Amino acid sequence: MDYEKKIADCVLEMSDLKYIMSCNDISRGGVFLSLLKMQYKDMGFKVNIPDPIDLFCEYSAGYVIEIRNEDLDNITSFLSKNAIRYFEIGEIIKENIEINSKKFDYFDIINNYHNNFEKIIN
Repeated sequence: MDYEKKIADCVLEMSDLKYIMSCNDISRGGVFLSLLKMQYKDMGFKVNIPDPIDLFCEYSAGYVIEIRNEDLDNITSFLSKNAIRYFEIGEIIKENIEINSKKFDYFDIINNYHNNFEKIIN
């Protein structure tokens, strides 16, 4: 719990410093759902996650944070100084979702989710 509070405090401080453009906790659905929730219209993301299972792992003390490239050095210094572990997983791109070099269509993902969910509950 202490580490989780420490991370939350650091996220709040980075927000106060205007380093964070957007942020979502890694809870239900893991990193993948956090990334989908953070998507803007006509924007996507390109990530490289060595073990694909990590896309769906849920972390009580984890966040996906969107930053500006020019703030990267300040943020990595801030996180290191506060002994916070972090991973750079990717970047925002236009109109695509790309995971480990495989491209996906957002609307296809959402349609499959809804269609399969309907099959499960019916």
